[in-house]
Amino acid sequence: GEAGLFCWVNMETLMDEKTPEGELRLWKVIVDELKLNISPGSSCCCSEPGWFRVCFANMSRETLE
Repeated sequence: GEAGLFCWVNMETLMDEKTPEGELRLWKVIVDELKLNISPGSSCCCSEPGWFRVCFANMSRETLE
């Protein structure tokens, strides 16, 4: 079957400043340079800057084709 899960990761130590703006700057680096699409916590109503939502899924090969 198909499933999708997520976990929260605290990346505040990687931020240049612990603010919503600092979170978005780090998110942009992760997306643009690492090509990893994660969600900044601010987009998920997280009140503490630095938390990111990492989603992962399990799909069959047929689904990918």
